Amino acid sequence: MLHWNCMKPRVKKNCRGLIALFSKDSYDVFREEMIALSEGKTEFRSEAVNLTLKGAEKYILLNLSVMPGHEHTLSNVLVSTTDISAMKRLENDLRESEEKYRRIFETAHDAILLADTDTGIILEANIKAAKLLGMNTDEIVGMHFTQLHPKEEAHIHRKQFKNHANLGGTVSENVVICRKDSDWIPVSISSGVINIKGRRYISAIFRKLPDRGLPRAQHFKSIKGAQRLSRREYDIVRLIASGLTTKEVAENLCISSKTVQTHRTRIMQKLNLHRINDLVRYAVTSGMVE
Repeated sequence: MLHWNCMKPRVKKNCRGLIALFSKDSYDVFREEMIALSEGKTEFRSEAVNLTLKGAEKYILLNLSVMPGHEHTLSNVLVSTTDISAMKRLENDLRESEEKYRRIFETAHDAILLADTDTGIILEANIKAAKLLGMNTDEIVGMHFTQLHPKEEAHIHRKQFKNHANLGGTVSENVVICRKDSDWIPVSISSGVINIKGRRYISAIFRKLPDRGLPRAQHFKSIKGAQRLSRREYDIVRLIASGLTTKEVAENLCISSKTVQTHRTRIMQKLNLHRINDLVRYAVTSGMVE
């Protein structure tokens, strides 16, 4: 704490030492300080950059208070300074880290999404993610992560997301995601739980897998009777009719065997069929397979 009465001419020469400690920023703050006092204010607080005797920058928090009864003469003013250099260096390091992260995030060769673990809402999406999903980043941010997958699998991915958020660690899996144009894309997802400023997020990297027989949207729409089925059901019927086993169908569509079995049961009910042979015959007569 300093007892500052440099306003008095009789001790003015004692203030000359400040010249060695003042940087350009110091003079700017000093000017603001003088203006505040001239306007009748009795309190002043600001951050400033002073110099050490060796010329190194030193960040300080300046507090000025005019003592009661001296408002008109300013003959008794208390000035305190707090060294905040360490805090400022930490802030600068964090800012540089964030800028570096942002550059890496935006220029990454893989699609990357960042979702909140509590809500499942996508908060960040890079350029590659926008290209992969066929939409711009503004459209992706704000989506629920389950909207990336076929609707019939939303409950499965919601449960997996919750488990991942609770257990942490890294998870890798092959799944199917939906583009804006309704086309499906098989991808490999590698995701992990990260902490940023006290909040938890799931960061996911998407890599497109080779197309292993997923139909194009226009082909799906041109098939006679296919409109009675969902896109996923169409794929399952097509692959079953091609002679693949349940496990092979699951591998082709990047889903579980149990999901294939569930879809197959629903398909049979929807088409009022009772045997796999009938399902194969339906696929052939509908033009799904040659």
